[in-house]
Amino acid sequence: MSSNIQVAALSDVGCVRTNNEDNFGYDPVADLYVVCDGMGGMAAGEVASAIACSTVITTFASQPVDTPIQLRLSLAIRAANDAVVHSGQRAEHKGMGTTLVCAAVEGSKILIGNVGDSRCYLFQNGACMQVTIDHSYVNELVRAGTIKIEDIPNLDLDQFASVITRAIGAAHDVEPDFFAIDLHHGDAVLLASDGLTRYVEGNSIAELVNPNDLQGSCQKLIDKAKAAGGADNITCILLRYDAPATAQPEVQAEAPLEVATVAEPQIAAEAAPAQAAAALATPAEAEIDTPAVDPAEEITAELDLPIQAHTGSPKVATTDAPTAATADEITADLDAPAESHTGGSAVAQTDAPTETTQAAEPLDELDAPIKAHASDPEVVPTNAPTETQTDVPAKVKTGVSFEELLAAADEARPASSSDDPLDALFDAPAEAAPTTPEPPPSPTSHERQV
Repeated sequence: MSSNIQVAALSDVGCVRTNNEDNFGYDPVADLYVVCDGMGGMAAGEVASAIACSTVITTFASQPVDTPIQLRLSLAIRAANDAVVHSGQRAEHKGMGTTLVCAAVEGSKILIGNVGDSRCYLFQNGACMQVTIDHSYVNELVRAGTIKIEDIPNLDLDQFASVITRAIGAAHDVEPDFFAIDLHHGDAVLLASDGLTRYVEGNSIAELVNPNDLQGSCQKLIDKAKAAGGADNITCILLRYDAPATAQPEVQAEAPLEVATVAEPQIAAEAAPAQAAAALATPAEAEIDTPAVDPAEEITAELDLPIQAHTGSPKVATTDAPTAATADEITADLDAPAESHTGGSAVAQTDAPTETTQAAEPLDELDAPIKAHASDPEVVPTNAPTETQTDVPAKVKTGVSFEELLAAADEARPASSSDDPLDALFDAPAEAAPTTPEPPPSPTSHERQV
C-alpha cells in the first residue's frame, strides 16, 4: 500500500435483502480501489459484481507502470465489461450486470472512473462535493430539464430509482466517465453504492465522515442508511491522502474544490507523424511575385520633372495624353524642380491622369537614361493623339532687311561660268506679279435662304 493512502471499507446486506450483490476490492500495491453494485436478481448480480471487481484490479495491475494511468484504467474497465458480457451468455447469468466506481492514485493525483449510479465524493478543506454523475434514468430526466433535482423527493419516482442507463456487461461496448483530482494533505475520498447515497444525502455524509477515523466513519454511514430504510445493499470505501512531510503545502481555508473531467483515451487511435501534424496546423504561405525595389535615400536624376521621390515604391509618370508610356518614353521637358523624400515612391505628375509604373533604379544608374525593363507592361495605344517633336528649327537672326538677305545669298552661291539659265535667277530675281483677289460672292437674301 502507498504510504500516502490510508483506506477503510465496509459492506452490509441492508435491512431487506437476504444476499449481498455488492462487491468491493482494492490493490494496495497498484493503489486501485473499486466498488461494484451487481444487478440481475438471485445469484446473477453477485456474480457480475465479483467478476467486474476482480477483472479491473488484475488488468490494471498487469499493465506496465510507465503506461499512462488513464489508459491503464480504461483498459481495465473495458476488460471487466468483456468478462461480464462473456459470462452473461450462460443461461443462469442472462441479463446480469453491475455498476462500477473506482479510484486510481498516482502520487498526489487521483483518477476516478465511473459506470452506472455508484458515486464518488471528495472531502477537501471541510467541504463535500459529488464528483461523479449518475448514469440513471432519473438523472437523465434532470439533464433533459424534465424535472428539477430539488423536486425529486416530492415525486413518485421509486419505481425508477434503480433504473440505470449504463452498466458493466449490458452491452459489448462501454463508455465510462473519468475525473481527475489534485489531492492535498488530509483530503478524503468516498466510493459508495447507491444503497448508501439513496438514503443519506451529501450534507449528512459530510457530517458523518471524519478523515481521521475512516473505519468509524464507514460504520456511521452504513448505520445512517439502515436507519433510513436500508432496502438495498450498502457498501463504502473511504480513502485519506497524507502528503509527504517535505511536500505538504499550506492549506488555504475555504479553497474551492477542483475536479477536472477527462475524456476517455482513444486506445486504437492512429498516431500521425509530428511533422504532418505541424504542417496541418500551420497554413502554407503563398509566395507573391513582387518586383524587387532598391531603396535610395535621394534621387539625383538630371530630369527637370516635378518629381516627388520616395524610396522603396514604384515610380508613376503621367503625360498630357491618356496613352500609357514606358519609362524610356518619358521626356524631360518639365521645368518644376524635384522634391526628395525618403521612404516613398518617385512620382511625376502633369495634367493627365494616366500612370505608368516602374521599379526604382539604383542611385548609380539615375544619371543615365532610364531603361525599360523586360517586365514592363505592354503599351497599348489609345485614340488620343500624341504630340511628337521631330526636327528642331535652326535659330534665325531677326531684324534683317531683304537686301541683306539677297547679299548673303549671293555670297553663299558658288561661282559658275556656265550658261545655265538657273544662274539668271541669282542675277535678277523675278518680281512677283501682283494678284487681285476675287470679290466675295454677293450675299443671299434672307427670304431665299433654306
